[in-house]
Parts: sequence; C-alpha cells; structure tokens
Amino acid sequence: MVAIAGQEVGIPTDIEEVTASWMTNVLRVSGALTADVSVSSISNEPFAVGVGLLSQLFRSTLEYVGGPPGPATVIVKFPTVIPHQRGIADAFNIYEREVKAYTEVVPQSPIRTPVVHAAMMADDKSNCCLVIEDLSCFSQADASTGATWEQALAALDALAAFHATWFGSSELDDLSETFISFQNPIHLAALPGLHAVGWPAAKEHASDLLPPELIDFGDAWADHLRHMLDLVSTSPSLLHGDWRTDNMFFDDDGNVIVFDFQIMATGNGAYDLAYFLSQSLERETRAGRERELVQRYVSQLAAHGVERDIEQLWFDVRCAAAFCLMYGFASYPDYENLPDASQQMTRQLLRRSVEAIVDLDGVSAINQLVS
Repeated sequence: MVAIAGQEVGIPTDIEEVTASWMTNVLRVSGALTADVSVSSISNEPFAVGVGLLSQLFRSTLEYVGGPPGPATVIVKFPTVIPHQRGIADAFNIYEREVKAYTEVVPQSPIRTPVVHAAMMADDKSNCCLVIEDLSCFSQADASTGATWEQALAALDALAAFHATWFGSSELDDLSETFISFQNPIHLAALPGLHAVGWPAAKEHASDLLPPELIDFGDAWADHLRHMLDLVSTSPSLLHGDWRTDNMFFDDDGNVIVFDFQIMATGNGAYDLAYFLSQSLERETRAGRERELVQRYVSQLAAHGVERDIEQLWFDVRCAAAFCLMYGFASYPDYENLPDASQQMTRQLLRRSVEAIVDLDGVSAINQLVS
C-alpha cells in the first residue's frame, strides 16, 4: 500500500453508493490496483450484524477486469443508524478518532493492523467510511468461551508494545486533541447522563447478572466518577480504548492483528489492561491468575524500556475494572430495540464486567481511592 484514499474519491452516504466504479478509485489510490485494472462487479452484504454496536459493517465481494486482481473481499464500515448509539458516538467523536487513528497513528505503531484502503470523514462529521482488509481468513477467540490463555498472553504482549511506544511521549498533548484524555471535560459532563439512563435499564433487563454488592456500587458509580477519571488519567500513554479479543485476529503463528480504533484515547495503560481482563476472558480462564497477567504486562513493558510499579499498577487495574462497568450498562437504554446478537453481546459485556469487578475486589479498591 502506498496511500489511504480519502475525500478525494468522494464519501458514500450508505452502502448503496459503494459501487464498482467507486471501489476501483479507492483501490487504485491505495495501491491495491494498477491503473489498467478495474473492479468489474461488486456485491455488498451485511457483515457481523449486531457485533459492531456503533457501526454498520459490510463485506464487499469484488471481481476484476484487466491485469492482476486486487483483494477478493474488503470490509466497508459506516456509522450506526441506531439513534441512541449514534448519539453516544457523536458525543465522544468516535468516528473521527478512528479515521485519524488509521491515517496518523497506526502507521507509527508496532502492532499489526489490517491494511486500510480508505479512511474518510465528512467535514461536518455527519458521515464517515472505512474500507479495510478482510481478515476473516484468520482465527478469532471464541466469542462465547473467551480467549484461551495463550491468546491472552499474545494480546497482552502486543498491548505492552503499543503502550510502550507512546508512554510519556511528548506527542501526547497534541494527540489528546483528538484522542481525548479521561481528563477531558466531556467525560464528566456526559458520563453521568449515560449512567442515569443506562444503569436503571441494566437493572431492569439484566437483574439476574447483578449481585447485591454490584447493585450498590452501580447505584453510586457516578458519585465516584471524578476520582475514577483522575486515576485512569495518570501515567499516560496512548490507549487503544477497546482492547478485547472481539477486535483481534490471530495469525497461524498466534500473533495478534488488532482493529477497531473508535475509542482510542490518552490515559493510564491500566485502563486497556482492565478492560481486556474484564471483557475477553471468561471467569474460569482468568480467576486467580489476574495478577499473573498483570505481571506479564509489566515484564513486557520493561522489555520495551518502560518501568511501572507492579503494586501501583495492580491497584490501578482494580479501580479501572470498576470504572469499566460503564461499558456494561451503556447499551441498555436501547436494549429492547437491538438485534438478538447485539442483545447477547450487551449481556455478555455486563456479565463479564461484573464478574471481573467481583473477582478483582474492585469495589474495595474504589472505596480506598475515594477515602
């Protein structure tokens, strides 16, 4: 690839405008096609329906005329059309974050990511479109049983390499204009409202997942928000923001390929680490071994020249896991209108989050933080 196509090829408003002619222009700009090769036909179909809560995903199957063909399939990504989800996405500027991540940050990153053929955003931010490599030839962690121990170690090694690249970087201030810090006022302004509608809905639709101590903590979550935001802003690096195995493929050698950079941010690496522990591993895989995983991450950071104190990081991870409860309740206001697959994903997000907070004793850590 020599370039990433942008607005110069035109931004399609929806999948109906992703035509053979448009895709030809995209793939020529990206270097996937030479000037004498064209896409002769394109077939677009919904892809991973219900998996991307904040996006619409499509797989485009391509045929060619001319010289050597380009990719047989690509993934095309648009913003969600679900009003509540779109409101969250716009409030936190997630579409611009992902476009800039792929065009400005990923090329400097040590982690493997999909080939990006196009990444574009309308000037008024009303629409965006990505065209990326279809990685479905590689394996993923089982969505229902979670990552294996070996997959977890590979994911943590990649995470440490990514964080080490940006830890304490002089570029973080500039990057935080787009990849906002948890200190950004938007979090303190918007998250209490998200909690006010999301947490009651979670209690209504998923009460069976909530033990009494987590109901009490969930009720008080917004009261602790300022303290939690302060903690996940310390020891800053660049964060992926959604580091879970749903956003990873594993090649034949077990190496990680990471995608979905919609909530990239600046902050404490403990956030990505806690989110991974609470969303990618089932309890029977990680229970009793969480500290071992945190130690693995610390050792990998050290191998890349970054030192972090294991005791402080362990405390930070416990607090960050409690903070990440918000991902468990964020989608519940629109729960009844979500597709079945999205409902199942929403329940899994909440269940795994709750179990991790309990197992890490995150509530006690938050009580210590705010005392």
